[in-house]
Amino acid sequence: LEDGSASTPALAFRDDLNTGIFSSAADTFNVATGGVERMELGATTIFNEDGADVDFRIEGDNQANLFYVDAGNDRIAIGHNSPVCALDVRGTGTDFQGIRITNTQHDTNAASSAQLKFAITNSVGERSIRIQCTEMGNNSNDLAMDFYTGGAASNNSESLAMRINNSGMVMIGTTTEGNESADDFTIAGSSNHGITIRSGTSHNGSLFFSDATSGTAEYQGFIQYQHSGDNLFFGT
Repeated sequence: LEDGSASTPALAFRDDLNTGIFSSAADTFNVATGGVERMELGATTIFNEDGADVDFRIEGDNQANLFYVDAGNDRIAIGHNSPVCALDVRGTGTDFQGIRITNTQHDTNAASSAQLKFAITNSVGERSIRIQCTEMGNNSNDLAMDFYTGGAASNNSESLAMRINNSGMVMIGTTTEGNESADDFTIAGSSNHGITIRSGTSHNGSLFFSDATSGTAEYQGFIQYQHSGDNLFFGT
């Protein structure tokens, strides 16, 4: 066969001469339809190299749109065919739906982690937020969800901002929980730190102490600031 091209494939159909196969370079196999290259097999496998507005999908056993590329909008969908963002994952039913990131650590002398990063690069540079599932020790069943901020995604230079451990304890600015009788939420730092409750000018900011899930026992004890009259209340 001659090498051919996308518009005149080397091997085409009698009634459709711009649809067939050709070779764009040595050790390269190409497929064209309608005079447009759709696929290239060579050193790299490429679909839609010409950048045509042609959608692409992979079917599963029970899902017609297991993987769907919306070429016109440069979006990818999993489980449907109408993505509204760069990657849109949807599912139905009660089975697990989402994205799973797993790190299998074979080195028993080192703890492992799995990461998800969000980064923005502008004239100032690259800054990112990293969400990381951290193994608390070598081959440990204890995991923590760590949130890192303020660094560069390329070198994991973000600083730890918050940790949620296996027991549901939340720690901001530290990885060490507070006193065992009040260790569910800990804030730590080397300068001024605290908690702010911002409410409307005619509304209340409250801290409730409860020993039930309904009735007045939900606020058995409380500290409340009423902005409408600028009054601070302590209740028992």
